[in-house]
Amino acid sequence: MWRRLCPRAELAFEVTLNCGQSFAWKKMQDQQWIGVIGRNVVALRDCDATDSVQYMCLHPQGMAADSVDSQVRNYFRMEINLTQLYDTWKLPNDKHAAAFVALPGLRTLRQDPIECLFSFICSSNNNIARIQQLVDKLRVNYGDKLVTVDGVDWFAFPTLDQLILIPESQLRDLGFGYRAPFIVKSAAILSALGGATYLQSLRLNANAADVQTALTQFSGVGRKVADCVALFSLDKLEAIPVDTHVWQIACRDFHFKKAATKSLTPTIYAEVGKLYQDRFSPFAGWAHSILFAADLNKVKTLLSPSPAKKSKRKSPTPVKVEISADNTVIPSSSTEQLYHPNGRKKRITKKLLDMDDPSS
Repeated sequence: MWRRLCPRAELAFEVTLNCGQSFAWKKMQDQQWIGVIGRNVVALRDCDATDSVQYMCLHPQGMAADSVDSQVRNYFRMEINLTQLYDTWKLPNDKHAAAFVALPGLRTLRQDPIECLFSFICSSNNNIARIQQLVDKLRVNYGDKLVTVDGVDWFAFPTLDQLILIPESQLRDLGFGYRAPFIVKSAAILSALGGATYLQSLRLNANAADVQTALTQFSGVGRKVADCVALFSLDKLEAIPVDTHVWQIACRDFHFKKAATKSLTPTIYAEVGKLYQDRFSPFAGWAHSILFAADLNKVKTLLSPSPAKKSKRKSPTPVKVEISADNTVIPSSSTEQLYHPNGRKKRITKKLLDMDDPSS
């Protein structure tokens, strides 16, 4: 049974689920999106008749409606009135207002911390489509099968107990490359720290800087991945994941002066984050995600990706870019023109660079 979740103005699920914060969802041929929240398989759709977003629990059958509703609402942070939040950001004559007008309903998710941590460990040197593939491999090979819907199998994300049993060699055979030891080592570290209970303690820790530091003890986790995990799963809505694209936005729209530097140093990382926090606190990370997505949308069709498999046209993939020590920007999969922070065009190469540069 389809149930009403919220007005459409409160959740634009297509862009929310396709902007690189979650890798648990897929767009189906009937314009529905299906994904996994915990061990629940959930479908979303727009309902024109009621101008609302509706959801249906596809698995498990017979689950109490109140329980499903609570989990879905928690996942999408429905306790926050997004329309009102957008209104506080759209200041008169503010250059950022256009982004909020262009992308209404983009919500920051509250994901399972273990799933979010290991998903973003897979993000190094990757674009969104490739991250999705690796996360799918973790689900299919190591998670529990939940249900088959219209010929498609849906799997839970592996538990920590399942993750710590994975041999590094298997992950390498599956194409995880140098990320394989990151996953194996991080699973062992998390288990020693107390598993989900430890991550829950970080969710309860009010100090975002302390949480960022704590997360960087995991293998393959630098500042940016730590801030992604903090923002998308640990309730740190002031966390700002900074990459070169976010840095460029800061130079262009916040008049950030340090545009000629060749690398994203720790000092610049912190200063760029503070610009967003000073302007949009206490929901700076949420606003940052909207500005980032809106800026990519100028050159990418982010709002209307083609359904997978059956379409001959490939959907454009939003790209996360990083900058190397020699000042070369490397996109993972894109033909868009990229620029130095000072406005000069960059030469595009085919080499990939880690999305979360350990030196940054």
